[in-house]
Amino acid sequence: MLVVAADDGFRRSLVFALEAEGFDVAPYSGLEPAMAALAGTPASCVVVDEDALRERDEWNGLMRSGRSVILLIDAAAPPPGADNLAVLRKPVFGNKLVESIASLTGRSS
Repeated sequence: MLVVAADDGFRRSLVFALEAEGFDVAPYSGLEPAMAALAGTPASCVVVDEDALRERDEWNGLMRSGRSVILLIDAAAPPPGADNLAVLRKPVFGNKLVESIASLTGRSS
């Protein structure tokens, strides 16, 4: 699983929470390096904080990748829905993130 968040503290928190649930996590500060790594990884899910999105082309490429995507947003309007997309409003409480991963990928930690 890839985690993409521009804020270092938030990224570390996401990684900690997901690793505690048994997920293998690769963290990235931006979508561009994550997309480059995605080609060589079996990651089935990408968790992206909206603050890490800089270019619409990056987002479009991620959505075309066939990977499940969970977008974490503050107040922005979520993008149009897709079968491989879940949108969660921050802050994310409880097991909502893990439940969304399980729902999208068909597996648990």
